[in-house]
Amino acid sequence: MIEKLSNLKAISIKRHPISNDSNTIYLPMHFNTADVIEKYDFNELPKGKDVIRIHLAYTRYKEVDTFNQKNLNRNRFIKLYEKFPELFDLKEIEWRVYEQVKATKHEVAEKELHGFVIFLREPRNWSELTKERSLIDRLLLDFYDSTVVVPDKKVYRVRRKRIPTGKFIPVRWDKQEKGIRYNSSSIWGREPEYKLIYDTLGSKTIKGSSRKIGIFNGNILKNSYEYESLVNRKFEGKWAIVSDVTASMSPYSAQVLAFLKTNVQFRKNSNLVFFNDGDGKPESLKRLGYSGGIYYVGGQEIDSVYFTMLTAMKNGDGGDYPENSIEAIVRAINKWPKTDSVLLIADSKAMVKDIKLLKYIKKPVCILLCGNVNGDIPEDYLEIAHRTKGCIIQTDGDLRITHKLKNGETIELNGREYRYSKNSLLLNDD
Repeated sequence: MIEKLSNLKAISIKRHPISNDSNTIYLPMHFNTADVIEKYDFNELPKGKDVIRIHLAYTRYKEVDTFNQKNLNRNRFIKLYEKFPELFDLKEIEWRVYEQVKATKHEVAEKELHGFVIFLREPRNWSELTKERSLIDRLLLDFYDSTVVVPDKKVYRVRRKRIPTGKFIPVRWDKQEKGIRYNSSSIWGREPEYKLIYDTLGSKTIKGSSRKIGIFNGNILKNSYEYESLVNRKFEGKWAIVSDVTASMSPYSAQVLAFLKTNVQFRKNSNLVFFNDGDGKPESLKRLGYSGGIYYVGGQEIDSVYFTMLTAMKNGDGGDYPENSIEAIVRAINKWPKTDSVLLIADSKAMVKDIKLLKYIKKPVCILLCGNVNGDIPEDYLEIAHRTKGCIIQTDGDLRITHKLKNGETIELNGREYRYSKNSLLLNDD
C-alpha cells in the first residue's frame, strides 16, 4: 500500500489551501524530512468521525538536482503508517498527492505546508436513512390519484327595466301605506308609479374543469401540493429534472416519484439529476461549482430513477443547508445539451450557495419550492426564475416575473397578492 501511494502522480497547484474547518486536521512535517513538527503532533484521530480523504502536500522547490522526492514521500507515508496503521486498511479513503509550485526560494518553501491533510466527516446516520426510505416506500404504496370534476355551469343574462303602471302615487304617506293610487297627477303633483320587470337576454355556459389530486397516507403527509402542482401542469419538450435529496426532502421526493410513475410519457422525455451537496464532504473540500454529490439517470425506467435517488440520499448527509443547486443544473445541461427546460425541485428553506454560477445557465428554469408551494419566494429562487425566463410552479399555475420589481411594490399573481421586500416576494396573507 505504501509503495502504491508513493507512486501516485502529483497534482500541481500553487499552494495547498489551509482551512479552519473542524473536519480538517493537519499533520505537518519539517521541510525536506519525514519528521512531524512537534508542536502539531498528535497520536489519536478524533473519535466518532470517518476519514474520507488524505492529502500529502510538498513543494516542488529543491536545493539540489539529485534530491529524491519520491523517496521522501515514501518515508512520509511510512511515518503516517506508524502513527495510524488503521488508515491503510480503509478502502473508502481517497488518497491524493499535491505538489506546490509557487515557492521558488528556500525561505519561502520551508514555510509552505508539508505533510498530511486529513479530511473527516460525521458518520452517516443509517437509521435516519432507513426511516427516510421507509417513509418514501409507505407514501408510494398508499398513494393513488383522483380527479375532482367541476361541471359546466349555465349562467343567464337578465336585464331589469322600469315601466310606468299608468297610476300615480299619493303625496300623503298614510295613503301610500294603504295602497291608494290615482289616475292623474292632479294639482298636487303626484309622482307616477313604476314597476320592475326582468327580461332574459340569453345565457352563456361556463365550461367545467377537472383537476387531479394525489391521495397519500394522511397520517404521514398533510397535503399533496407538490404532486398537484406537477400533475396539473403541461410539460412540453425535453426536460431535465434536477432534484434536491438532502435532509428533510423525503416527503417531497415521494411526491415527485409518484408524479413520474403516473406520467410515463413525460418521464420518458426527461432526464434526471439528484444532488446531495457533496456526498458529505467537509466544506474545505468543496469549491464553487465542484461540490459534487450529483447523480444522473435517464427517465425511461422508474426503478432506475428510484434507486438512483436512494443512492444520492445514501451518499449524502444533508449538506450544509445552502445547496449546490446551480452546479447541478449546469451539469445536467452539459450532460444533456438538447434539454429544452429545467425543472428544479428545491427546498424552500435552503438558500443557493452557488448563485454566482447563474450566468452559465442558458435554459429556462421552472422551480417547485417544496414545503411552501404557494408561499413566500426567497431571493435566490426569484432571481433564478427571473434571469432564466423561467417560472415558479404553484398549484394554480405558473408565476412569472416580467419586470424588475421595486422595493415595496405590490402585485397580484394567480389570485394571490405579493409584496416585494428585501429582494424576496412575500405573500400578503390578509
